[in-house]
Amino acid sequence: MKQVLPALLSLLAVQGLICFASAAAPVLVTLAAGDLNVDPVAVGVFATAMSAIAAIASLACGGVIAVLGPMRTSQLALVASALGLLMLAVGTPLALIAAVVLLGVAFGPSQPAGSVLLLRFTPPGWTNIVFSIRQMGVPIGIGLAGAVLPPLALAYGWRWALVAAAAGLLLVTLLLQPWRAGLDAETRGAKLVFPSLSGPLKLVWSIPRLRRLVTLSFIYSMLQSSLITFLVIYLNGEIGLSLVLAGLILTITQVTAACGRLFWGIVADRWSNPRIVLGGLGIAMSIGAWLTAAFTPDWPIEAIVAVAAAFGGTAVGWNGVYVGQLAQSAPAGRVSEVGGAGGFAAFSGVTAGPFAFTILLALTGSYAASFALIAGLTASVGLWLLLAPPSPAPN
Repeated sequence: MKQVLPALLSLLAVQGLICFASAAAPVLVTLAAGDLNVDPVAVGVFATAMSAIAAIASLACGGVIAVLGPMRTSQLALVASALGLLMLAVGTPLALIAAVVLLGVAFGPSQPAGSVLLLRFTPPGWTNIVFSIRQMGVPIGIGLAGAVLPPLALAYGWRWALVAAAAGLLLVTLLLQPWRAGLDAETRGAKLVFPSLSGPLKLVWSIPRLRRLVTLSFIYSMLQSSLITFLVIYLNGEIGLSLVLAGLILTITQVTAACGRLFWGIVADRWSNPRIVLGGLGIAMSIGAWLTAAFTPDWPIEAIVAVAAAFGGTAVGWNGVYVGQLAQSAPAGRVSEVGGAGGFAAFSGVTAGPFAFTILLALTGSYAASFALIAGLTASVGLWLLLAPPSPAPN
């Protein structure tokens, strides 16, 4: 376990900060919308475009990881995220387009790069736990955005809050440099090969175990991204909570998500079949979404916090087991390809989630109905997993 610790800590920081950057627009949109002359609901379009770019970047990054190494790739992703935040702060139409591209390109390689590095050092029997700890960076980063950015924006303006966040990302990029040489040592000397975008997808779709995993990833990611993108707007605009309180509730969902990722990883490695864990989480996150849809301004704040916490612990808590199972199920020597295809499926779901939510919102006029309808999909997939027969892992 000593060998995996530097890699795990580095990747936890990278994952967290990249997700922090990706959550900046949804968290600050109600403050920035007036200056930018846009409707806050337009953040769904921003999130959709960013995730679509991330999906392509995830699928295409295998050759880059092989040449530069997973740690150097992660450092460059941090730099791209920082530049994306600065473009958000500029706020012109061209700058916003650049922000979408930079944040998407940064987000894409994070999962496959981390999988390559962690699988190299993780001892047998610890895969789900170690990968779940790394994936805790996602809710930690999003929760940090919800806790830090609104107070900074209210005190100094939303643009300066983004500039300060970008400076923090660049500082961490420099702090990771001493570990880079050791972590990337095994990848030196590789030649850049133009990636086949269809090859990884054909690979995962040809193996029943992997096909099942990427399907659940797409559907679960739809609900996860809807929660992250629209919860603050829903609580602030429809339920009537203050922006700071709504941001703190988003933070609470991410704290329980971080704890959930670790807990579900332990359960999957020590006490239960990972397929059963993932299926049960699909049912649980759907219940959390339906209860969230039932919120009204008359609900006690304690009840809203409790439901949101449970929602976050399930809808954002499944990824560690999922990523661990992807890496463990990959054919020998093809972890990067499987991780890229798995990332593509997840980001495609993240792309589809806000898009579908925005369409449902336009049709129903209700955030509650939109949450409830998407939750019907995750409940169906969760039930499918629970009832499906187990499939053998590939050789």
